[in-house]
Amino acid sequence: LYRASFTGTTLTGADLRNSSLPRVDFTGANLQGADLSKADMIRGTFDGADLTDSSFASAILARASFKAAVLNGSDWRSAYLYRTNLTGADLSGVKGLEQLQIQQSCGDETTVLPAGITAPDSWPCVE
Repeated sequence: LYRASFTGTTLTGADLRNSSLPRVDFTGANLQGADLSKADMIRGTFDGADLTDSSFASAILARASFKAAVLNGSDWRSAYLYRTNLTGADLSGVKGLEQLQIQQSCGDETTVLPAGITAPDSWPCVE
C-alpha cells in the first residue's frame, strides 16, 4: 500500500502485522489498540494520530513522523527508529523503548521521554 492515505480514519484494533505500508499517511487517524508489529512503514506519517495501546514491536519506522501523536501504552520493543521524528511527542507512557532507539531518532526539547531514557546531547536530525 505505497503512499496509502488513511487520514482521519478509524482503524481501532486493526491487525496490520507484517504489512508493507511505505509512506503511509495516518494523520489524525484513530489506531487505538492496532497491531502494527513487524510492519514496514518507512517515511509514514502518524502526526496527531491516536495510537493508544497500539503495537509497533519490531516495526520499521525509519524517517516516519509522530508529531503530536497520542502514544500512551503503545509498545515500541525493537522498533527501528532511524531518524524517526518524535518532535513534540509524549513518550512517557510507552513500553519497550530503549536508549539506542532514541539516539537514532529525531526530537527536541518538546519531546517527553520515558523514565530512564535521556535525550542525546544532540539529536541527529538537521532541519
